[in-house]
Amino acid sequence: MSLALIIVGAALVSVALFNRVPRIAARRGAERPQPPGGAPFRVGGAGERGGARDQRHRAARPQRYRVTAGPAPDRRASRIRAVPARLTETGRATLTAVGGSMLIAAVFLALSGL
Repeated sequence: MSLALIIVGAALVSVALFNRVPRIAARRGAERPQPPGGAPFRVGGAGERGGARDQRHRAARPQRYRVTAGPAPDRRASRIRAVPARLTETGRATLTAVGGSMLIAAVFLALSGL
């Protein structure tokens, strides 16, 4: 019981402290396919990084293939990202109070042997 209270209380306090919540999102490369030459390059003017000179040199590089021991990884796989929770000060105070109370209750339950 005290372990469950510690886990939930720590989660609530960390959300209030960092103002971020976990969200399952698709990888960024899944929406936009890459061009055949590799990573997309920026189109810029003269003197800027990514200008016409850089584009010619990038296009001239040979394509490299990565050797892996197994099937290719799924590029559409999901991952967990931390996104802003957009909590108000009242919400952060509430989460801190409830989470801290759970942590205090967990300590006393552990001391009593339950």
